[in-house]
Amino acid sequence: MGCGEGRGLCRCETRVQGSGSKQCGSPGFLCSQLGAMLPDRSPVVQALLGTLFTWGLTAAGAALVFVFSGGQKRILDGSLGFAAGVMLAASYWSLLAPAIEMAEESGKYGVFAFFPVAVGFALGAAFVYFADLMMPFLDCFESCSHHRLRSGVLK
Repeated sequence: MGCGEGRGLCRCETRVQGSGSKQCGSPGFLCSQLGAMLPDRSPVVQALLGTLFTWGLTAAGAALVFVFSGGQKRILDGSLGFAAGVMLAASYWSLLAPAIEMAEESGKYGVFAFFPVAVGFALGAAFVYFADLMMPFLDCFESCSHHRLRSGVLK
């Protein structure tokens, strides 16, 4: 069964640079069948199953805190390093690489197609850095914890 045939939906994207129009399924196009993992299920059920699967994996990862004692700093450091690597890879492959590709396809930036993406990345990093610096000066955390102390939530 080819792409677009049967019950699935077809999505074609160009993966080569150049001019000229190409048809779905021709060389240079990535044609993927959406919903091919569970084609007999509705999209709502697929979304629910995907959500439950990722929730379960997150809960299993969080449950490791009960397995490892607090004194094993090397395991914590390794886990944090692994999580940071996963998040960096996810941000690159899901956000930065498609943005660079879109900038290249627009043709406005030439060989500097990476520049708008790099500026956006740097601005986002600067925002997070300065927000981290400003946290101690914000009064909300102090007043919120004071309110919780007075109400008996924190003892």
